[in-house]
Amino acid sequence: AFVSPISFTKPSRIDKTTKQSMTLVPLPVEELNQILVTGVPTAAQYSTYWGRSSREKYGALLEASIVTLLGIFMSYFLSFVLGTFVASILGSLCAMWIILSPELRAYQRNWELRGGRNLIDPWSVPLDEPQDKQGLYGAMFLGSIRDVSVVEEVSATDEYDLEEFQDYTMETDDLEKYTGNPYLLRVEMQDEKGRDLQIHSRMSEEYIDLQIGQPILGVLLSTS
Repeated sequence: AFVSPISFTKPSRIDKTTKQSMTLVPLPVEELNQILVTGVPTAAQYSTYWGRSSREKYGALLEASIVTLLGIFMSYFLSFVLGTFVASILGSLCAMWIILSPELRAYQRNWELRGGRNLIDPWSVPLDEPQDKQGLYGAMFLGSIRDVSVVEEVSATDEYDLEEFQDYTMETDDLEKYTGNPYLLRVEMQDEKGRDLQIHSRMSEEYIDLQIGQPILGVLLSTS
């Protein structure tokens, strides 16, 4: 199954009265298309390409600049082989790479989210269709957080208490500074029927106030 980005609500205080039981609600294609970005990238996706910290922005700008410069030089040499017209087109694309790359990367991520499959209604899944040709149907996961921690990588067994990161910012991420990989947020959930779900996301100062028992919402995608 695939898991979309999870959104968190932010109550002022968590106690037994604010905890909500979890449930899995099937979603029709019309609602999935409103929740997920499956086609044309949004402005938020475009801005995400450039990163949120100065380190990420510098890396994205450097990558786009290198591709642009190398592409222009390559187009110049190709003009002697392919002709001026073809080389001019390639050179123009490379010159605009700094504008085109966020758009193309967002299209790629939207396609990877679905794995090239079409979204379908949960009640219209064909039972006799091969699994590699099945579409994706979705369900909304509503519930609360069972545990939340910070880890250095997805497979890590050592967990850090979120309270230790009260002064954390993406700009001053020590792990990313020395290894190139930022800290990850690990969130564990369990519904009233015993179903468990664990997700990882890049650590952000927006997650510092997360608490056990806090309501959570996500979208699950599956082929069966």
